[in-house]
Amino acid sequence: MVIRLADIREDSGKAADYLFVRLGEATTALSNSRKKLYIGAVTTLLIVVTGALPTEVESLGIQFSVGDIQRALIIAGVANIYFLLKFFLDSMEYRQADFLYSAFYQKLRIDAEVRKQAAVEASKSISLKVARGAEYIHFVTRFVFPLLVGLASIWAAFSPQSFPFSSWEAPSAD
Repeated sequence: MVIRLADIREDSGKAADYLFVRLGEATTALSNSRKKLYIGAVTTLLIVVTGALPTEVESLGIQFSVGDIQRALIIAGVANIYFLLKFFLDSMEYRQADFLYSAFYQKLRIDAEVRKQAAVEASKSISLKVARGAEYIHFVTRFVFPLLVGLASIWAAFSPQSFPFSSWEAPSAD
């Protein structure tokens, strides 16, 4: 179901409910994909940085070859690529839902003159500068940082020897 702003009437309660629910669903999806990205990325980074992949499990009598360990890291890298793309797509959906919700309420509540007066008064206020700073911090912590962590984990998974702080060494092929 597509709702265009031009189709929304000012007295439409259904449109407001739809946009509010859509924003809530987008927020939940974004939060869940961010958690999955962090779990996958941090696990991969810990494995590469600490060198924690086992070469054998004595109790079961299983030995892992160099190829097995490298394939496990590649699988982790592919999973992190998926989590990163899912996070990026969910964040774009959230941005769209947030824009529609904000635009709808801006259209309903504020006419052009009141908006103009508020902008003039707000531009003089130091609280607006603080709010903008908080928005930037929010953007970095909620969007940029997860992207950087995801990219670092992909780098670590596909080339663990060249990753900084890596203690991972390929086991010898004895």
